[in-house]
Amino acid sequence: MKVWRANTFRAAWRFASTGFTRDSFVPPADWKMGVRDWMAVLTASAGAFLAVLDIQIANASLREISSSLGLSFVEGGWISTAYLIAEIVVIPLSASLSGALGLGRCFVFNGIGFVLSSVCCGFAWDATSMIGLRIVQGLFGGMLIPLAFQTVIVFMPPKERVVGLSLFGLTVTLAPCVGPSFSGFVTDSLSWRFAFFANLIPGAIMIYAAMKGFPKTRPDTAKLLRLDYVGALLLGATLGGGTYVLEEGPKVQWFASASIRYSVLAAVLAFGAFLSWEWPRKERLLRFELLKKRNFALSCLISLLSASALYGGIFAISIYLGQLQNYRASEIGSVLMWVGLPQLVVMPFVPWLMKRVEPRVLIGVGLFLFWWSNWLNVSVNPSVGGAEFRYSLILRAIGQPLFLVPLSSIGMADILPTESGSASALFNVLRNIGGSIGIALTGTMLDLKRLAHTNMNLFQLDASNPIAAASLKSGAMALRQNGLDIPSAELSAAAFLQWEAARHGTIEAFSDVFFILAIPVIAAFILSLALRPPKTLLANSEVH
Repeated sequence: MKVWRANTFRAAWRFASTGFTRDSFVPPADWKMGVRDWMAVLTASAGAFLAVLDIQIANASLREISSSLGLSFVEGGWISTAYLIAEIVVIPLSASLSGALGLGRCFVFNGIGFVLSSVCCGFAWDATSMIGLRIVQGLFGGMLIPLAFQTVIVFMPPKERVVGLSLFGLTVTLAPCVGPSFSGFVTDSLSWRFAFFANLIPGAIMIYAAMKGFPKTRPDTAKLLRLDYVGALLLGATLGGGTYVLEEGPKVQWFASASIRYSVLAAVLAFGAFLSWEWPRKERLLRFELLKKRNFALSCLISLLSASALYGGIFAISIYLGQLQNYRASEIGSVLMWVGLPQLVVMPFVPWLMKRVEPRVLIGVGLFLFWWSNWLNVSVNPSVGGAEFRYSLILRAIGQPLFLVPLSSIGMADILPTESGSASALFNVLRNIGGSIGIALTGTMLDLKRLAHTNMNLFQLDASNPIAAASLKSGAMALRQNGLDIPSAELSAAAFLQWEAARHGTIEAFSDVFFILAIPVIAAFILSLALRPPKTLLANSEVH
């Protein structure tokens, strides 16, 4: 039995890593996973978790990092933007590189690079070193995410794949929530540098486990030399320019900035050149033809929409608590913890539920709970603090696993192992783009809505408004009783009313943003109704 499993394992590995045709290997119906299979899947999921976690680590400690390194506001923002751009640029290369180097060797190589660059980020001494090291960290970390997705498809039989997809779903939903909590606690207790140093121990364990779990294969030097480097460069320019526009646009008033205009032009030209270059090639960097498979295309689009609401919502809550409630990083983390911890309880039951409830029903229920969590925050007011967000965050924590895991399972049901690398790259690129859109949309709408509501509130402070006049008079009278003269009391009372108008305008802006973030969730729910039944997918896969 051990010999049979070992031979089956090696055959499956050759089939997945060397690009053989699908007829080269037909897994037996009773194919079962061994210890090394599980070690590979768990290790890859841990790598994806660390990579996603580090997106948020810098966000939670941005103020402390900027102060320590003497960074300006723009430079501080680039600490996060540089990592995200590098991550999105490198994801499409995962399929080609894993095919050339072998999945295990590719994962170990990028794991070592990620850990070393993380430690180096902790030793950064100025803006240039930090941003440069974050780019390097993003290049290595970005590869770990699709490699984890690909590992689930390659190493797990279809019947057990839902467990692996649950682990992957846990990494991409839990890590963005744990990141601020972890980073805030470490920053307030020790230093922001230790938030980067903390990757060393789990990273070393991950690398060791990967060396034991993944089989040893020889790299395909010929395939490495045939990699589409021109296409990679053009796609990198497209995704990098687009991500830069989404991340920096809200900070510089979008097209009012020449850098945004030039970046849009460069991204459009690079994308046109990429399509022209890739279209006649047989081995494409991104296999867009996979989007012809309806369930896979729908799952990618639903993932993009839900990621925009997920990342945008966490971003909005963090800003609200930090700016309006004056929460420290660790206090913000203790609030966002409630969108992470419940998932640890819910996620193990998702595979059990999928065996008893049709996955499309779970997707609908999960998206409804996710929408409800956003809708509850629409009624935000000056008295709402971290405790009031807890209920909505718990609802979100329950809803996310219920739709993300079945969605991945349905979307990947008719993806062949030879297509797993390209499918993983497309799925994760679109998900990350969705997150960037959500953060950019949140930042832009906050600025626009805050200005609109503040101006409206200030207009209502006109002296002809009896309520405003009465508030001004009572405020001035209270200040005069504290010893101020009449002109100073009136000026101070007017300034206070203007401050209140601006504060309420900001709160009303957050209310509008939570309403807007519920819209992509509704759109995702509508699209989920077009998913094909899982039984039809299984029947089709048997025919294939």
